[in-house]
Amino acid sequence: MLRRLISPFAGSGAASRRMLLAVGVFAASRVTASCSAEPIFPWRGSTPLSPVRVRLDGPSRASETDHGQLGLGSPALPQRVRRPAWGAPTAGIELTIHERFLDHWLRVESQETGPVRDCILGAEVLGCQSTESRLSVDLLPDPMNARMELQLRGRTRNQTENRTPQAVILSTGEHHFLLSKLVRFDGTVLTTRSPAAFLFPHQVNRGAVTSGSLVPVLGRMADQMALSVAEQRRPAAERVTADRITRQIVPQFNQSVDQRLTELNLKLKEGWPRWLTALGIEPAETRVATTQTTLQVGWGSSETTGLTSPRPPEWKPAPVARLAIHASMINRWIDQGKLEGRHVSWQSLEGWRDQWLLGASSTVHQQRTSKLFPPTCREFVQTVATDWTEQLGQPTVLGTEAPALPLLLPPGSQPLSEERAPVREPAQSHRIEPEHSRELATDITIILADREPLRVEFHPDGITLIIRAAFQVGMAPPTDFHRIEIPYRVKLTSTRVEIIPGPIQVASLATTTGPWSGVACEAIRSQIVAHCPLESFPAQFSIPRADATPIKLQMSHWQVAEEWLLVDETIVVEE
Repeated sequence: MLRRLISPFAGSGAASRRMLLAVGVFAASRVTASCSAEPIFPWRGSTPLSPVRVRLDGPSRASETDHGQLGLGSPALPQRVRRPAWGAPTAGIELTIHERFLDHWLRVESQETGPVRDCILGAEVLGCQSTESRLSVDLLPDPMNARMELQLRGRTRNQTENRTPQAVILSTGEHHFLLSKLVRFDGTVLTTRSPAAFLFPHQVNRGAVTSGSLVPVLGRMADQMALSVAEQRRPAAERVTADRITRQIVPQFNQSVDQRLTELNLKLKEGWPRWLTALGIEPAETRVATTQTTLQVGWGSSETTGLTSPRPPEWKPAPVARLAIHASMINRWIDQGKLEGRHVSWQSLEGWRDQWLLGASSTVHQQRTSKLFPPTCREFVQTVATDWTEQLGQPTVLGTEAPALPLLLPPGSQPLSEERAPVREPAQSHRIEPEHSRELATDITIILADREPLRVEFHPDGITLIIRAAFQVGMAPPTDFHRIEIPYRVKLTSTRVEIIPGPIQVASLATTTGPWSGVACEAIRSQIVAHCPLESFPAQFSIPRADATPIKLQMSHWQVAEEWLLVDETIVVEE
């Protein structure tokens, strides 16, 4: 009787081997069933696993197809791009992004549960399972390019009964997987390699039930014999599980990454040069690099920016993103505007300032609300100089009958010399009240100097805007040229960023000054004070994510150090 009970499991016939293999393979079918319903990448997540360094092979570079679109070509060695080491002080703008931000931006976790019902090699498989997965980013050090690994980690757990006419095997499984794909960005195009997979199947057979389980003594022996035979087949079942996961999940992961990288390359090909041109930067001036924890992107070279100071101060671990702008880069944008000799009305200057503040930036792809740009129109400004011309108009060229520089000098004074004169504090009786200044400004024309009309200087307390200009009211003769210094400091609150103007200084640039010089300086200062109110804007902003909740960032720190303006951002955690 005992031999009859255990013969289905101990026999050497083909039927018994097929049954035992079916018992061991059921876990693999459950894993593939859970993964084939929907693509698991890239918007699935995972239970954290210990990091495993992946060895990748078969590099493939994004290439251009016959249809003119960027796709992923056949395996080929990536092209090397010669770039200076990142440590050299070559960038005028530097964006540093911590790995925590990239991981938060790409991470989407998922948990799925469901029933199990299948038939494998004549064995009916019933039970339940749950699958968890998580996408993350791991940065790799590279001083010449940005390198990172997209890692998909996950596990599948199941509890099943594997039924045949002879027995029922009770088992549980917990199968971990790690898929990794290398991505490289050289500042122009994204390239990738074939993915690597690490699989860790684990199956436990908990028990067995046979047709003779209720028979005293002999039934228990038959159950143990059936369980022992199933345990012998467990390594083979785990190998089948690994093979099923490889053939089902890896192609989905690889295809999803390739598709998204192709889309990004198309956007880079179409929008990246235009965006750089808007900032007055040549594509060759882009520098990218990665460390173990940060992604660094820089724009502007030492030849074009005249940058002589070292790189920004060392990264602090608290923020997730830092934007560093060197003063030379801002002055470079100003120079591209060709402001020398322009005649600008005060009203047009105020309108341009309002558009600048409302648009957050006049050099990026944004929605305009002015009369020139209806609300439904999206205009991409070509260059900074183009934007200045659109807002301020073409520069006014003085005719031959006019002097080389419009001056209003007292009798006996010498020609203008743009050497800074000491600031003269006018008497109290000459002060003009701010409430009357706005009325006087309706017919004021600002005449910018022909050399360095606008400059920006950084200092530990904030930023100073330096203007060299003369002023003309109506048809009256213009004033002397003056040097105007407008200091600004930034105050951060939990919800707002306030830009607060400081004491404004005005000094005549004339070599000799007449009796009315102090009155003119005070009149100019009063006009500027009346038109330099405190400005503020929200400290928080959101970054959209595909098929996910946007990330909310908040400006956490602001400082000026070594001619660098540093702005730190942190992630706002929603409660």
